Amino acid sequence: MALVGNLPWREASAYLAAQFAGAFAAVATARLMFAKPLFFACLHPRRGAAQLGSEMVATFGLLLVICSCARFRPLAAAYSVGASVAAAY
Repeated sequence: MALVGNLPWREASAYLAAQFAGAFAAVATARLMFAKPLFFACLHPRRGAAQLGSEMVATFGLLLVICSCARFRPLAAAYSVGASVAAAY
C-alpha cells in the first residue's frame, strides 16, 4: 500500500507490526479453540510448486476482492472478504 501511495511510509511499519500481531493472535485463538498447544514447531514440511501456486492464487483473489471493494464499494469490503475466504474453503 505504501508503494502505490495509499499508505504513508511513516505508518507502514506500524501497519506491518499490526498485521503480524493479528496473525499470531489468530493462530493462538484457533489453536486454543481445539485445545492444542498455542505455538509449536511444525514437523510436517509444506513446500512445493502446488503449495506455492495455491498460495499465489488465494492471495491474488483476496487482494482483488479488497482492491475492488476499496475502489467501487468500500462499505461492502468486510462482507466481501468474508465471503471470499468462505468460498476458498
